[in-house]
Amino acid sequence: MGYIVFWASLRIQFVDTAAYISGFNEAETGIDKAIQALFQEGKQKGFDFLQILFKTLFSESYHWWLTLIAVATGVPIMMTFRKYSVNYLYSMYLFVTSMIVVWMFNGIRQFLVAAIMFGLCDLIIKRKTILFIVAVLLCSTVHTTILIMLPIYFIVFETPFKRKMMLFVLLILMSVFAISPLLEAMETVLHNTAYASNLEQFAEDDGVHPLRVLFKAIPIVFAFIRREKIEKINNQFINICINMSTISVGIYVIGIFTSGIMIGRLPVYFDLYSLILIPYLFSYVYTDMKKQLYWGLGLLYLLFYFLMSGGLYYNSELTGFIK
Repeated sequence: MGYIVFWASLRIQFVDTAAYISGFNEAETGIDKAIQALFQEGKQKGFDFLQILFKTLFSESYHWWLTLIAVATGVPIMMTFRKYSVNYLYSMYLFVTSMIVVWMFNGIRQFLVAAIMFGLCDLIIKRKTILFIVAVLLCSTVHTTILIMLPIYFIVFETPFKRKMMLFVLLILMSVFAISPLLEAMETVLHNTAYASNLEQFAEDDGVHPLRVLFKAIPIVFAFIRREKIEKINNQFINICINMSTISVGIYVIGIFTSGIMIGRLPVYFDLYSLILIPYLFSYVYTDMKKQLYWGLGLLYLLFYFLMSGGLYYNSELTGFIK
C-alpha cells in the first residue's frame, strides 16, 4: 500500500488529477475562509474546508495535499485488510488487478469517503447505528453519494441469499425497466441546478462495461454455489461481505443500461468487501480446491487488469509521461 500511496502522491496527470491540482492551487487561505466553506452551497463543503485548512496551516504544495489524501485513503483499507482478510497479500493483489486501485488516482474525493467508511466497518459489525449514521453524515460533506450507505446498513445483516436480500436484487433488476421515466423525472427536477452537468454526462455515457460486471459477480457466484456451507459457518462479517458484494453487483447491472459515471461509481462503497470475501471463500469454503482457485482466479484477474488498463496513462515529475 505504501508503494501505491507513493505514486499517487507524485502524480501530476492521471484523468481528473489536473482538476484536483487546479482546485487546490486556486483555493483561498485563512481560517475564516475555511469556516466559510462549511456554510457555502455545494456538494463538497467538507472537502473544501479540509483543503483550505491544510493549505493555510501546513503547506501550499499540492503534492503534500495529494499525499495526505492518498494516506488517508490507503491506511483504512490496509488496516481493514490486515484485520479481516485471511490472506492480506491476496486481497492487496485483487485490489490492484480488479482495478479498484485506480480510485487512488482518479475520483479520489469519492474513494476517500469509501475508504474511511470501510475502515469504520466495525460500526456495522457491532451495530453501532448512531455512530454509523453520524460517520456517514460527516462523510457526506465530502461526497454526498455516501448517503446510499444509510438504507444499505439496515439490510446487510440478513443471511445471504435469503428472502430480503433476494427481494433487493429483484428490485434492482426490475428498476432497469423503469430507468427511462426515472431519468426524465430527474432531468425535470434538476434542470438549471448544479447537477445539470451531471445529467449531460449521464446522457452521453455508454454505461458500465459488461466485462466489469462479470468479474464483480465472481465472488457472489462462488458464494451462492456453496451457500449452505456458508450458512452453517455463519461468520457474521463474511455474511456482510457477501451482502455488500451482492448489492454491488445489482447496482453494476443497472449501470450497464444507464451510466458508468453516475450509477457505475456507486458500487465503490461496497466493492472493497469482496476483496476480503474471495480469499475467505477459497480458504474456508472451497478447501477441496483451494490452491487451484487461488492461482486460477489470480491469473484471470491479471488478464482483466491488462484488458481494462490499456487506455490509462500516468505522469509525474519523476517518471515523465507513461502510457
